Amino acid sequence: MPSLPLASDASVRDAVGPLGPAELAPVFCTDVLRRTARVEVAAPDHRAAVVELALDSGEIEAQGKRDTVSELELEMIEGPASALYELAIALQASASFRIQTASKAMRGYVLAGAEKYSGHKAPALALDPGISVNDALIAMFRACADHCAANHDAVLDGNDPEGVHQFRVALRRLRSVLSAFQSVLSTVDLEWLDREAKLLIDLLGPARDWDVFIAETLAAVREARPDDKTLACLAAAAGTQRGRAYERAQTLRDPEFTTFLLRFGRWIETAAWRETADHAVLDQPLAGLAGRLLDQRHERVLKRGRGFENLSDSRLHRLRIVLKKLRYPCEFFAGQFPESKSNPYVRALRGLQSDLGRLNDAAVAEQRLTALLRDHRKNGDLGAISVAAGLVIGWHARACEASRVRLAEDWHVFAAAKPFWRAPDGSAE
Repeated sequence: MPSLPLASDASVRDAVGPLGPAELAPVFCTDVLRRTARVEVAAPDHRAAVVELALDSGEIEAQGKRDTVSELELEMIEGPASALYELAIALQASASFRIQTASKAMRGYVLAGAEKYSGHKAPALALDPGISVNDALIAMFRACADHCAANHDAVLDGNDPEGVHQFRVALRRLRSVLSAFQSVLSTVDLEWLDREAKLLIDLLGPARDWDVFIAETLAAVREARPDDKTLACLAAAAGTQRGRAYERAQTLRDPEFTTFLLRFGRWIETAAWRETADHAVLDQPLAGLAGRLLDQRHERVLKRGRGFENLSDSRLHRLRIVLKKLRYPCEFFAGQFPESKSNPYVRALRGLQSDLGRLNDAAVAEQRLTALLRDHRKNGDLGAISVAAGLVIGWHARACEASRVRLAEDWHVFAAAKPFWRAPDGSAE
């Protein structure tokens, strides 16, 4: 029964007015049987930990549609969080679990069509001034793991291109941290994490490429030529390719991906890198190391950008890669230095990276179109697709040439920007 007096805001009560029970209807219903048990787990530090297991079985119903609920929830009652991962990994070895990031409520709203799984950007990571290298590593790796988790459902759902994009950004941020701290972390840790991250980035690459092609590259030409039937034909073919690419993305449902996430989580919670790293380095303030790390990457970018106006497309691509490896540490480490000093440099860096990204999108589009034409060489629509592909390539080739002047200007703005981590005498702080 609705009880309006429970609404403390009078304006809400006035807006709703008299409300009868028949006017309220559920958006969705959950019918779940929960069984619970507590287990004792041996934590990595040999302490006993207590974890509660809740097995939920049932379904969610909305507008005649149903979604099965078959979940095992693990909740830490006592002990270190690492014990949670130990138990999850043991369970994963005996059954094919995958991590479920959406709540039952979210799943219900999606089933009812009231919500959708959307991509999420990573919130700004504010590392406290004076934080140690070790604690900074924990925070940065957790941020990368959380960023992946926040976009997991959007990738599998496939209806928001931002999901794939942000998932790949999370993995790139992870690789940038690994690269920045390669002198601190062990070779074994670096190799397995970097390998797994790259595999996932490559797996989702085609989905991202087709998302950008359809929503940006092709869309710009179609907006200028809305009645061109060859472009509509190309859009349909590209949509088919995008669908196939998102089918590959369903690999995230595989047990191997879940195992990677669980191993990564355990590695973070136990700060496992301390077993091999120099504790003197790990326990020092991050600010002392951050300046030297940024300095190395800044100099690498300047080296790649020498003779900028005459750089070939392939060399511009390599410059874009080292810019990414500079940008993410800049964003992570900015809090160790005065904000007013970091802003101009980071703005110039982002602007240059964005311009280079557009050049890269045009190059990738050409590669994807070449593959698409090869796939359609025996189809009846090859002629129309070929005409449209040539139109798109030519359109963006001219746009890229026109942007070269602005790109050169942005390079010189960046090259002239004062690195925010350097002391007045030019040394790394």
